[in-house]
Amino acid sequence: MNGLDREIDEIIFANQAAEASMKPENGIISFSCRFSLDKVAFNDSGMYADHSYQLTAQRHENTAAVTYRCGQHDERIPSQTYRNTVDGEIMKQIEEIIDSSDIRKYNGMHRITQGLPEGYGCALEVRYLYGPGLSLSNNSFLYFDVDFVQKLIRLFYRASGAMATEAGYRLNGVSYSIYEHGLCSFQAYLLLNQDETVDLEYYDRKNFITRKCTIDDAILDELDELWRENDLEYAGQPDRDNPESEIVVDMRFGHTCRRASSSCPLTDLQLSALENIRDIIDRHLAAAG
Repeated sequence: MNGLDREIDEIIFANQAAEASMKPENGIISFSCRFSLDKVAFNDSGMYADHSYQLTAQRHENTAAVTYRCGQHDERIPSQTYRNTVDGEIMKQIEEIIDSSDIRKYNGMHRITQGLPEGYGCALEVRYLYGPGLSLSNNSFLYFDVDFVQKLIRLFYRASGAMATEAGYRLNGVSYSIYEHGLCSFQAYLLLNQDETVDLEYYDRKNFITRKCTIDDAILDELDELWRENDLEYAGQPDRDNPESEIVVDMRFGHTCRRASSSCPLTDLQLSALENIRDIIDRHLAAAG
């Protein structure tokens, strides 16, 4: 290589390096994720309330517009939507959640089962500044694992301002069930009335005890405190490989449902809190006479 060729190569390499240094860092510019979880039954209107989530983030230079939507598929129960503008760093946090999951193995998979209600299953669309993105959907099967779902919900819940807003919602509905070998042995429903009393429906199926009465709303304050102190929340799909016994509680704040189940990943303290809920219900029922 003569001197001229070497000089030309050095100029080319210098230009390439300069171009690379000026090229913006690749990253997520838009994120849209939708998924629905287990059904939660409340008997006030004989309806089912589905945990349906829609999470979006759109990058704008150094900021990002985020949306957190959580509710039910039943159009009679309006969903809660929270929007906020946050630091663009959230896009890197989303990317870290994606990188720590195995979701990319489903990239390009789009499966539709005819006849299912709109919004079931899951869908994910991720666009990067340059390079290929992620795109997947399935209206009958959840591609997302528990860890992936929990991380996304927590991130968007905090970023969107939903945490501060929902803190003002009072607990207004509880569904509590105990299952043994797949059969429901106990069930209780608590629903707040406009006059601040609580309707209680109590079904001890094992001992053939049925009670319906109105009790003081102090029970909701007690259950709300137990829920928050033990950081109970929806923990993902139950483990059906261990069907011997299961405790399921659904708590409704405003129009938003939260679930905890003994067959999902819980600490010993959380499990104890779930078991204590029946004791609280029994105590208030006895006080009602």
